[in-house]
Amino acid sequence: MPFRSLRLCRAFCVACLIAAFFAGCSGLPGTSLSFSTPSAIIAAPIVTPAPTAEPTPTPKPALKVLSAVAKADPPVLSDTLEDPFVEINPNLLESMPPDREQYNTLYRAVEAMETKLDVSSFKMSRIAMNNLIGSLDTNFRLIQLKDFKVTKNGKSVSFTYTGTTEEVRRDRETYYARLSHLIHNAAPEDYTDLQKFLSVYVAVCEMANYTDTMSDPRTWTPYSIIMKGKGICWGYA
Repeated sequence: MPFRSLRLCRAFCVACLIAAFFAGCSGLPGTSLSFSTPSAIIAAPIVTPAPTAEPTPTPKPALKVLSAVAKADPPVLSDTLEDPFVEINPNLLESMPPDREQYNTLYRAVEAMETKLDVSSFKMSRIAMNNLIGSLDTNFRLIQLKDFKVTKNGKSVSFTYTGTTEEVRRDRETYYARLSHLIHNAAPEDYTDLQKFLSVYVAVCEMANYTDTMSDPRTWTPYSIIMKGKGICWGYA
């Protein structure tokens, strides 16, 4: 075949291939060329699984109480004493023991919240009278006493209190109830005396903090420890 004819033949073949390519792309009939997206890469629809029902809980059988013993609250300490002298701090009895009758007379006056008392029959100096009345502060029951004043001649003494009679009554009831529960819970009856002492000691240390604020005279007493959770050495003792 001549060289020129060979070139024409090749050109014709290329033209046919190009025509066939464009025919397949345009979707003309009679062509076999076509393009399609592989089925493997077609995105499948998202299917949300149905929620799984929670299993119905099986109720547990109710507890059966075979027996129960109710323990009564401890008896509240009484604020009435036949002989208040018996509760004086032993250290006070050793250092400056007061007269029993005189001490009890003063105690009863404060207990009844009297504002003035004639002590001329005591026949003692003003200093001695101040010491005697001061010994009342060591009694954990007389939380209502705020202050006292002895006349210059030592024959009369006046008292002031932390509140009205009704306020003091409510305070004392709450105070005695808390004190009773403290002893009841910290010092069971089957403890020895030493165990009771140590248990109450630990309980008081945990329930109260030391304070240097003494504007309230009750800070000096156990009342502040039990009711307010704070106090000074005298209240702790």
